[in-house]
Amino acid sequence: MLVVWCFRDKTEFLPEDEWNRLDLPVQERIYNGQLVKIKIKKDMERHVSVVKSP
Repeated sequence: MLVVWCFRDKTEFLPEDEWNRLDLPVQERIYNGQLVKIKIKKDMERHVSVVKSP
């Protein structure tokens, strides 16, 4: 038996001060052709990857 765990993507746009308070590492990704800084949080209970962007 093979079990594959998948995470659904969810994007949240936050005010910059709230985004700065998050204790998550900053990553750079390309979204819509632009390089943006994001923070990713994995919700293991709901299997969701939450992308937080200012």
